[in-house]
Amino acid sequence: EREVTLEELQSGYMFHSDYTRKTQEVAETRKQAEQRLERLNQIATMSEQEIQGRSALMNLDAQISQIQNMNLEQLSQSDPIQAQQLGFRLQKLVQQRGQIEGGLRQHSEQLALMRKEETQRAQEQGRAELAKKIKGYNAELENKLADFGTEYGFDRQEILDAVEDPRSIEILHLAYLGKQALAQQKKTQKLAAGQRTKPVKSLRGS
Repeated sequence: EREVTLEELQSGYMFHSDYTRKTQEVAETRKQAEQRLERLNQIATMSEQEIQGRSALMNLDAQISQIQNMNLEQLSQSDPIQAQQLGFRLQKLVQQRGQIEGGLRQHSEQLALMRKEETQRAQEQGRAELAKKIKGYNAELENKLADFGTEYGFDRQEILDAVEDPRSIEILHLAYLGKQALAQQKKTQKLAAGQRTKPVKSLRGS
């Protein structure tokens, strides 16, 4: 049997370690994606419930308005029983509306908080990914990229929010580097042109 060298052992260990690390990274990425999908589905469900709640309010408002527009006092003279029934119905509808409105207010506040937290979470994950792909990526560079984008008509907040999708920031960063390189190239060419046009002093012998 052939003896395995130390170099081969180290190489095999490094390969195994790298494979394990990448497998763990893929598993973690999949887990995060599944968790985010679950949260987004929950937000979507709550959004639909909010729409249904507002629709119910509109329906109640229409029924309340219909009864309020009736002259119940006059009706009570001709048909007191119906007038009393409509009065009770109006009271019940107003009570139902208050209950639905209160629940909907709490629901909307919870939904707004969930959306805010999800946005913050997505931005944090985006910044973490950008830090891996862009050397020196931090808040200062992010602000520079936002300023750079506004020079071309982009909204500053729109750019800062775009960290949820790191790809757009990566493209913006490449454009930012390209402009810097072009500016440096022009500066170098200008200096070189100045050196060529500079008169050379002649040396006179004694």
